[in-house]
Amino acid sequence: MQLLTNANQARYRGCVHDDPGFFEFFQAVTPVDVIERMQIGSRPVARAGGNGVDSIRAVPWLFAWSQSRHMLPGWFGAGTGVAAVVEQYGDALVGEMYRDWPFFEVLVDEVEMRLARADMDIAWHYERLYRSDVERFSKAIRQEYELTRRLVLQLKGCARLLDSEPTLQRSIWLRNPYVDPIHLMQVHLLRRWREAGSPTDKGRDRDDPNRRLFPALVASVNAIAHGLQGTG
Repeated sequence: MQLLTNANQARYRGCVHDDPGFFEFFQAVTPVDVIERMQIGSRPVARAGGNGVDSIRAVPWLFAWSQSRHMLPGWFGAGTGVAAVVEQYGDALVGEMYRDWPFFEVLVDEVEMRLARADMDIAWHYERLYRSDVERFSKAIRQEYELTRRLVLQLKGCARLLDSEPTLQRSIWLRNPYVDPIHLMQVHLLRRWREAGSPTDKGRDRDDPNRRLFPALVASVNAIAHGLQGTG
């Protein structure tokens, strides 16, 4: 577990915390700028005096990534961690850990659920909002997603994510066709809202069409959270 933890942490921190461009990527590809203006919760999105990823509080960090369907904090690095254990100790030991150790079983099952709720096709549309070298992060995210997905399925002996949880699997499949169009609408609204200077209602001309963008974005955030049955 120490080997798994070290490899997982190195992968996660190397991409998320140690790359100075990742915070800008996060701000672009998630609606965190909408969430921080929604006046929900008792504390601001970021801690006073901090900067970058380390300043973001846990709840809005998870919430923002769920809106873009990356679900990144719930699985990123897990595949690298498991792969390190497999490389050093072999498949049999990791399989034994999953079969006989309830803690590890729950850990893998939680990662599987996050992978199943994630949608890299929807996430791709959000990534187009990032105006710099998007492939630098997009490629790393997808490589880790595929590695983690492959190893989780291998551990569980399943062909598809959540095959062992058919009720939850069916629930996600049934909801996706209704939630996906809201994601696409949100991406379109985010682009227009940001190009207009990210205004809220205050100080806007009554006839200005951008005056209605922020309420529409808030509605999209709420709709996606309801559709996903969670905020991350």
